[in-house]
Amino acid sequence: MAGPGAGRVVLLSADPMLVRVMAVSLRARNWEVVTAATGLLGDPVPAGAGAGPTVLVVDLGALRLLTCGNRSTALSRLCAWPGVPVVVLAESPRGREILGAVQAGAADFVVKPFPLRTLLDRLEAAAALESGPVPERVTTADFDLDLNSRTARRDDREIPLPGADWRLLALLVHRRGLLLVPARDDPAGTAGGPAAIRDGMRRLRIALEPDPALPRYLISEPGLGYRLRASHHHGTLRS
Repeated sequence: MAGPGAGRVVLLSADPMLVRVMAVSLRARNWEVVTAATGLLGDPVPAGAGAGPTVLVVDLGALRLLTCGNRSTALSRLCAWPGVPVVVLAESPRGREILGAVQAGAADFVVKPFPLRTLLDRLEAAAALESGPVPERVTTADFDLDLNSRTARRDDREIPLPGADWRLLALLVHRRGLLLVPARDDPAGTAGGPAAIRDGMRRLRIALEPDPALPRYLISEPGLGYRLRASHHHGTLRS
């Protein structure tokens, strides 16, 4: 029986050991895996991808090698494939390569070396983003959210939140744990723009986090955006 989020993933990397480890691990969790290392420049998707991948996983280091340095153009073409989110593997949590990937359209990133659970969380979130219903509830060990009734509870008591914070929570929950980039994912300014989102994240941490200074759920990715971490370890998103 397929596990949650299982689908078809295309792995693009020039590192055979990394591909082997990821492929074995993902197949053991009922993902169908296609590996590809060439054929990128002639097509918007890697040779061997076939029809209907759920998610593309792209090693940025491999992309640089396979495209003779023309990484930005190649990544933009990959990210342009309708309905197929791209998760990139990066060498560093800082620097311009992740920012460039996000600007090219990548749904999210994972920094090497990474725990398998982190990659699985990203893949499952990316798959659900394209095919699953929008979650209506968030349940964690520390708080519960009901977006329909706009009810937040912590320690068995209701926490009042302003409308602006509920609009921000709706954006974060819709992303299902994936990176929320304000300019890209909220072009209409539903949550009030980048400055308002930054202030809203601060308020939400004070209201919901056990330790606002060391957030477990409402995470900032410096220079990139924000995410609501509600994974198998931290909590669940429910429709």
